[in-house]
Amino acid sequence: MTSLAAWVGVDSRGPASLYIATDSRISWGDTHSWDSARKTFACHKSPDIFGYVGYVFFPALFLPTVIEILSLEEARENNSVTTRQEYLRSIIEHVWSSFPPKERYDLSIVHATRVGEGVACEFGFQILKLDAKSGTVESERIEIPTSSSHLTFLGSGEGHLKSASAKWAESDSGGTSRAQFSSFCDALKERKDRRSGGAPQLVALHRKNPGITLGVSWEEGFYINGMAIQEGVSIQGISWMNRLFERVGVDHKRLPGAQVHADRR
Repeated sequence: MTSLAAWVGVDSRGPASLYIATDSRISWGDTHSWDSARKTFACHKSPDIFGYVGYVFFPALFLPTVIEILSLEEARENNSVTTRQEYLRSIIEHVWSSFPPKERYDLSIVHATRVGEGVACEFGFQILKLDAKSGTVESERIEIPTSSSHLTFLGSGEGHLKSASAKWAESDSGGTSRAQFSSFCDALKERKDRRSGGAPQLVALHRKNPGITLGVSWEEGFYINGMAIQEGVSIQGISWMNRLFERVGVDHKRLPGAQVHADRR
């Protein structure tokens, strides 16, 4: 299982960004776990980002292929959010239905997309529910709100995510996009869900450009998609975010000129 949160950031002109955050732990029963499992994916050539909860094997193998398909020019020509969402759902169902039935287990894939660029763009968000018994994929499409707020909480840590989010909603930072990420980090740090752990991982979709992967400064380390960056490896060329959703540098300190975000009070 896992902890997954998705939320939208809204400014004075409307929806401006979508984010998906997960933990990095996968578990085998009650005895073994691993805290470096990739659970988020960003398409660096198309406006699409993904995350998943539940059965690991299928999405871990298949989502990289989906990203390659969405990178093709003809795949990017879908001119409405609904068309893009259905296109993606049909691709996944085609492959999922051919997966060996005895090896299928229920899972959900979350997908955020965008049509157009700039203020006039349209965002879309769906939860794709892959049914193990039937081999079908059902789409639950979530309406994009007009203020910064969560879109969904999923996984074994869902209850803890909701609790942490409610606490931040009552703070001075309530109603902001950054509060959603900070509350996610707080829930993960509390370690109340034994099936969630490791560093947060984060992908984003903005009004312009393809999806992006964001690095996370976490417990004195730097992490990308749940994997720790080893000493001596350059961490340039990517944005690094701390628990308060502030941009930080190689010393884990907030970058000069970066937006200052207060902790929950």
